[in-house]
Amino acid sequence: EQVEEIDDDVDIEEVDDDELEEIEEIDEDQEIEDIELDEDEDLEELEEIDEDTEIEDVELDDNESLEEIEDIELDEDQELEEVDLGEDEDLEELDELDEEELKALEEFRNARELAEQFDDFLGEREKKFNAYITIPAGSYTIGTEKSLKFSLALQPFDMPKVYMGKYPVTNALFEIFIEQTGYVTTAERKRVGTVYHSRFKKEGEKVIWSKQAGSSMVKGACWYQPIGPGSTLHGKRNHPVVQISVEDAFAYASWIGRRLPTEAEWEAAARTDMALKYPWGNQFDPKLLNIESSGLADTSAVDDYDHAANGFGMADMLGNVMEWTADTQPPPFATRKAKLFNVAKGGAWNAKDSVTISSRGLFPSDTTANIIGFRCISELFQ
Repeated sequence: EQVEEIDDDVDIEEVDDDELEEIEEIDEDQEIEDIELDEDEDLEELEEIDEDTEIEDVELDDNESLEEIEDIELDEDQELEEVDLGEDEDLEELDELDEEELKALEEFRNARELAEQFDDFLGEREKKFNAYITIPAGSYTIGTEKSLKFSLALQPFDMPKVYMGKYPVTNALFEIFIEQTGYVTTAERKRVGTVYHSRFKKEGEKVIWSKQAGSSMVKGACWYQPIGPGSTLHGKRNHPVVQISVEDAFAYASWIGRRLPTEAEWEAAARTDMALKYPWGNQFDPKLLNIESSGLADTSAVDDYDHAANGFGMADMLGNVMEWTADTQPPPFATRKAKLFNVAKGGAWNAKDSVTISSRGLFPSDTTANIIGFRCISELFQ
């Protein structure tokens, strides 16, 4: 295993908040033959009706009158005012929609089809981890009061109604994407990934402290061998997938008809409309998340902390892995290259006790590491 130490000047800086809508036609079977003439009346008699005889004098069957004909009622379910467009109605029939609305509708339908196709690939076990939670529309508070250069400022955020993955994307779900598409991740193309090391690990009753804290570049580290050659996903099907770049996350999300959340959307979903500091409340509890002090020194199953899910039912939003968002920021330190850095949220298994929902990390977009995963969001319900 070839390991190259990351230069101190290009270490990934994690900034946490302490730092920084029928018309149905009248049934064809309902015909005028329903108007029954008197049994002793025939057409010849009808023809001899005096011209002055008014139509109103034509007697129909004792039980029927012209007024009743006029009062023929539509079926209870037939209401002219309720013209619903079927979900599968052709776009050609939607003449009143403008070009942008047609495009948005087409994109929505395409995304829904992709999401349904992906769900069809999943077994019952995987479907649990592909669940989406409703995030209600409303005004949310995001950011932090601390005026740090690279922190998101405290501010209100008007959130539309969306649906967000209950869990980060797991190894099992990502593997289906790879099998079905043949996609090659950034780390596989680069043949190297960033591997973080924990200073603290529990092994049974023993506690191990390591001097090799920090991170290093490891050849061969990728999503199916997170810390390099020799490592595997054995026993980790329901762990969050890692060694994934923003590009990889976008590719997966697009393939299933979804997208990455913005930082504001991510925070709103995590903090709820109560503007909480942690998903479970405002008091820190090390037993409710996987961070450095937990002593795992690695990822855990995304449902291990279901008991700490927030009021919306969102789970594993703090600790375990940081999660990519769609937002970018200037780099947190001087760099020769002027490319933007991507924002990751949520802390990871190596985070300090000071981590909160407003904590964030800034990474180059091509970064892949064993502490960063992602979850998806969309306007689609599933």
